Formats: sequence, structure tokens, C-alpha cells
Amino acid sequence: MKNLIKKGIILITLIVFFSVVNFVYAGDTQVINFNGDNTSSQYFGKPFVDILARKIVPNADYDNINVSVGLKKVGSPTDDVIVSIQSDSSGFPNGTPIETLNIDGAELSTTQTTAFALGDITVSLLDGVIYWIVFDRSGSQDSSNYYEINKGAKDGSGHLLAAYHYDGTWYSDTNNWDFQGSATLSTSAVSSRRIIMIE
Repeated sequence: MKNLIKKGIILITLIVFFSVVNFVYAGDTQVINFNGDNTSSQYFGKPFVDILARKIVPNADYDNINVSVGLKKVGSPTDDVIVSIQSDSSGFPNGTPIETLNIDGAELSTTQTTAFALGDITVSLLDGVIYWIVFDRSGSQDSSNYYEINKGAKDGSGHLLAAYHYDGTWYSDTNNWDFQGSATLSTSAVSSRRIIMIE
């Protein structure tokens, strides 16, 4: 009888523990879909718009992000596209990359019509914190050789998810467009996420 009571207490303790602690498991992901429908494209790396960015907010702690966009080149650029993750500062990227991914511009297509995975970026992303995915180039602005990201109308909610940089200043997009593609956030380690109150 004592053994049965002891086992019952252990079982109840385990049930309460797993009801209170919510774990983020290895392999957990969050997919943030961009809403652009590829009806047009937005250039960057040339005069008037040198940098583009897209806001994201993780729903948990993650340690990896893979960005998919319809990225293409115009002309024959020979430098790199630099994709960076940056923190937010007053509603715009703060200008300091947390981590970066370089893509050889010469290897890009001039006719890309679908979003494709650019590659994994290992970076610590915290639950509920605003970050920006920033697209820049390693070389100088060039009116003939630059880059474009497919875009299109989004859901009409006016959330100002995209931003562009011109002449040293960031601006919110007010034309109701978003990139074509998505960002997949993932975690490779098991960690406790938050305590849930039991009523």
C-alpha cells in the first residue's frame, strides 16, 4: 500500500511539473510568411534605395533563421548580397548586424520568380523581441548593376513590415507591399520557455 501511495505521489508530481513548464523542443519552428504576391519587385543597392529590411517577431526563443525570398540581380553585379539580422531601434534596424550571411551576387539569376532559401543564419532570437532582416550589398551603389527582391500587395493591414534606406535615413513603407517569401525560425536545443499559471 505504501508503495502504491508513493507511486501515486510521484505520478501527480510529474503531471503537475509538465503542466507548469512549457518546453521548446529541438526541431521546433516558427514560419513567418511574407505576404508579397510577386506582382512586382523592389530594387536595392542602387541610388535612391540602397538597403531594404523586413520586420519579424519570434514567438519563442530560437537559435537559427533561414530566409526565403525571390532575390535576383539586375545587370552583372560582382559583389555580395549581405543578409543580416539586426535589432530594432525606434521602429527601424539599428545598423549593427548581430549575424550576417553573404551571397555571391554573380551566382544569382536575373529572372528569379519564386522564393528560395538563402541559407541558415545561426543567431540568438528572443521571444517577443523585434528584429529586422536587412538586405544590403558589399560593394558601392550602382545604377546599372544591382539587386531586386520580388514583392507585391500584402493583407492591407498597414503594419509597415517593410522599410527602405535612402541617403542615410530609414523610411517606413507606406505603399502596402511586402516581400515574397518567408522566414523559418528554429531551435536546435531543448530549453524551458516560460511558466504557465494553473488556475
